Amino acid sequence: MTSKPVLQLPDVNKRYPFFLNSACSSGSYGVDCDRTCSEHCKGNGDNCSINTGHCTGGCEAGYKPPLCDDQCPEKTFGQDCKENCSSACRDGLCHHETGVCDRCPPGYIGHFCDQVCSLYMFGEGCNQNCSVYCLDQLCSHQTGICDNCTMGRKGDYCDVEILAAQSGEGGDDTAVIGAVVGTILGVIIVTIIVIFFVWRHRRNRSEDNQNLKESWTKNRNREASAKTKSGSSSASTLRPAAEAKAGIYEEEMTVRAYSEILPDNTAIAVENLRTYLHNHASDNFLKNLFESVPMTYSFSQREGLSAQNSTKNPYKDIVPYDQSRVLLHVDTYKKHEDYINASFVKGYNSENSFIASQAPNNVILHDFVRMLWEKQVDRVVMLTNLIEDREVTWL
Repeated sequence: MTSKPVLQLPDVNKRYPFFLNSACSSGSYGVDCDRTCSEHCKGNGDNCSINTGHCTGGCEAGYKPPLCDDQCPEKTFGQDCKENCSSACRDGLCHHETGVCDRCPPGYIGHFCDQVCSLYMFGEGCNQNCSVYCLDQLCSHQTGICDNCTMGRKGDYCDVEILAAQSGEGGDDTAVIGAVVGTILGVIIVTIIVIFFVWRHRRNRSEDNQNLKESWTKNRNREASAKTKSGSSSASTLRPAAEAKAGIYEEEMTVRAYSEILPDNTAIAVENLRTYLHNHASDNFLKNLFESVPMTYSFSQREGLSAQNSTKNPYKDIVPYDQSRVLLHVDTYKKHEDYINASFVKGYNSENSFIASQAPNNVILHDFVRMLWEKQVDRVVMLTNLIEDREVTWL
């Protein structure tokens, strides 16, 4: 007798555990409950579907739903990877959880690369210093290219000396020679003009002073004669007038001398000043121009040259004119005198806008501070080097 076939039913307990099993244990899922929910499901990995393993409460920040096993794709982060990394991040890459940039492009720092390097620094991580040859040591925070160069330097990083570059470039030899020859000729011409006007000024002043002297002598003799006859007149009344006239003439001649010998094109627009100085950094043009101005001592320097003030002049050959020197308050009780080696300087459209002073040393430091206080000076600009010949020369 043949047996009848037996129908084999599937093991529904394995295939459909959700029908036969009440539930997998916490943190498990799958047919045999042999798979573990992702540890990045919210709720410490205990909250996922027993059938699919999908995190029912969502993923922790930085992980991709629904299984929450994989980190967010590149350039995204946060809850369910819905946030984009900052465009300031280098290559647009950031941490998948927090969004903090992996790296910043050169010139930027901070968690989100939103802060530029501080002054004098540049590059990746802002850990490189701008070149000391950059003017004021300022440069691009990204590339380190100098904003401007100090005198005598050129190039993106101001690392090339102008004179060295000119002498080493054969193509520029003609231009260099022309510039040198032109400068020499200019100096010679300016020197000849200066000598001529100084000579003419001195000759005219000598002649006019002689005329004044003769005129004063005649007036004195005339008064003396009148006194002999009348016994009442005095020559002294004419002497101050004659001396005052001589002083006025001398001042006018000094002003005229300077206005005549200086070239007409010394005015420089403010916006062109930096370029002008840079172009003449490697030659003697500015030095020669300064030396072309004649030194004149037409005005009295009695106080600066007096013996009692000699110790207050750091440089014995540089003393102020009496008419423009700064006068300090006198206090006999504190033994405060009025002298300091400083002069008032006219401004663009006002008198006594500035004070030019020799830098203070131990002798005049107290007087220098008195001057700042009495004249209400709120800004001091030092135009000299603090160290000269490897010695600290000023306080």
